[in-house]
Amino acid sequence: MCGICGVVLADRSRGVSATTLGGMCAAIEHRGPDDEGMFLEGSVGLGVRRLSIIDLPGGHQPISNEDGTVTVAYNGEIYNYRELMEDLRARGHTFATSADTEVLVHGYEEFGDNLLQRLRGMFAFAIWDSRREQIFAAVDRFGIKPFYWGHGTKGFVFGSELSCVLASDLVPRELDGQAVAEYFALGYVPAPLSIFSAVRKLPPGTHLRWKRGSQPCIETYWRPPYAQSQNGADPAELRIALLHELREAVRSHLVSDVPVGAFLSGGIDSSIVVALMAEASAEPVPTFSIGFPDAEHDELDKARLVASRFGTDHRELVIEPDSVDVLPKLVSHFAEPFADSSALPTYYVSALAAESVKVALSGDGGDELFVGYTTFRGVELARSLERLPGPVRRAIGGASRNAPRLPWPPVLADRVERALKRGTDSLAGPIDAYKSKVALTDPGLILSAFTPDFRSEIGAHDPFRAIDASLALSQSGGDPLERFLRVNLDVSLPSGMLVKVDRMSMARSLEVRVPLLDHVLAQFILELPVRTRFPHWRLKGMLRDSVRELLPEPILRQRKHGFTVPVTRWFRDDLNGFVRDVLLDNLTARRGYFDVDQVRMLLASHASGRRDAGALIWSLLMFELWCRQVLD
Repeated sequence: MCGICGVVLADRSRGVSATTLGGMCAAIEHRGPDDEGMFLEGSVGLGVRRLSIIDLPGGHQPISNEDGTVTVAYNGEIYNYRELMEDLRARGHTFATSADTEVLVHGYEEFGDNLLQRLRGMFAFAIWDSRREQIFAAVDRFGIKPFYWGHGTKGFVFGSELSCVLASDLVPRELDGQAVAEYFALGYVPAPLSIFSAVRKLPPGTHLRWKRGSQPCIETYWRPPYAQSQNGADPAELRIALLHELREAVRSHLVSDVPVGAFLSGGIDSSIVVALMAEASAEPVPTFSIGFPDAEHDELDKARLVASRFGTDHRELVIEPDSVDVLPKLVSHFAEPFADSSALPTYYVSALAAESVKVALSGDGGDELFVGYTTFRGVELARSLERLPGPVRRAIGGASRNAPRLPWPPVLADRVERALKRGTDSLAGPIDAYKSKVALTDPGLILSAFTPDFRSEIGAHDPFRAIDASLALSQSGGDPLERFLRVNLDVSLPSGMLVKVDRMSMARSLEVRVPLLDHVLAQFILELPVRTRFPHWRLKGMLRDSVRELLPEPILRQRKHGFTVPVTRWFRDDLNGFVRDVLLDNLTARRGYFDVDQVRMLLASHASGRRDAGALIWSLLMFELWCRQVLD
């Protein structure tokens, strides 16, 4: 695991400065504190910060082929590198190291871009091909590893994080209005956009080519497969096959020359990963969990149950409200606005794990593959309710939206309000229901917090562009729910969930692997009919049945919980003063983005319990903190 960066200047007569490349490497030092390497050849520069995981003494980067005409900067892990290395040696290639990185150099020589089909792993890399004077870059099938890039009259620049691309001083910092609109709708900026119009992200399963004097060419080499008919398939045999694929995926992700641990939330996905790690490991698996004093958000009891069942070396940390002192640090690591509050516990569980291991496995991706989000159940309900006459649906929805908030304690009133919203969403039809369920909050409420000028600018953009684009790609004729499962794979998984895990773990120099997104496993799962994975609207129904003999019964029976943070309560109590100090500050007002009077009323309404605006307040807070870190 590493951080990578690079520059290819448009003018061949100019040389890339070691100072420039060194500054870019310095911006991502946290991604690779063990080593730094630079390749400088006239107008070309590649840089790498290395976190040593495989071939500790010999894996220095960048790495070139025998004659120095192909050089790679690489971030990630190739789990089948040993098999590829044997194959390439048989084809006449000579290896100078035992590192997985070198497979990319010789594999590119031998197979060109067809190499990507042979890789099993998570990766983002850039190859400088001096014979063709070409940059060839690629990211893995699910976008687990990031790749930012920019292109202009000065040349081509890339990096693992936006911060190192900005450190090149080759791209302007002009806000992308479309990206801002999507951030406030979804809480993140979906690929291929970044928050700056001059910088883009390489989407999952794509590769890029660039030569001087031409535009970058981006092509897709992999898309998630569609479900296939399984007529006549024995459900028991499918469950056995699934468990086999799960075991193989976890086993393959244990390849390492350093100790490997696991995040353990107590949910079914992380519990499966830990159970299968324990099967494959001779030593107790190091496991790490985060909890909260707030019982509604705490799952430590379930994590302890799993840890006890599998005899893990278990460690825990409880997060208090004062843990938000690290928010400016988190903002700097994202380098663009990011409003998923679960980034906070992800940062702390990464810090806890990094005290004793360099690599940790997580259960991310299970909800997307096995139909685990309650959103999908809500979309199914929306399809069913479409049978009701339109006037009836509109009347019920209007009554629900206009229902007065009950004069109960805020926690109870919040729950009732959320339940009413879920029902109202499902009256709107599947597409609108999905958008409302994945949105941070009501778009009208978001716009009301902006100044007129900012509202006019951001309101002109479609905040659900990425979702509409994904829906447009889906083939017709299959299971209607499959379209929405693919939206999650295309949009929220790579641009939300995986961004959070990558940035927060690498902030602590920890490599996190996601075996449930192993593409061999994913191919098997995604080709199963949706109704096989989601029988009778049971979230993760097939997965639960397949691991019934493996996990404790309370883990199998539990409802979907999620890695949530009690920000709603914090903003009413412990953090009310902090958020007011930031959002009502003169600096915020002078920036001209937020209407401070409207924000003041929003904060007062939330603090009094008249409404739950926790998600919106968090998004405003993170955007302002980002402005102070990056724009000021």
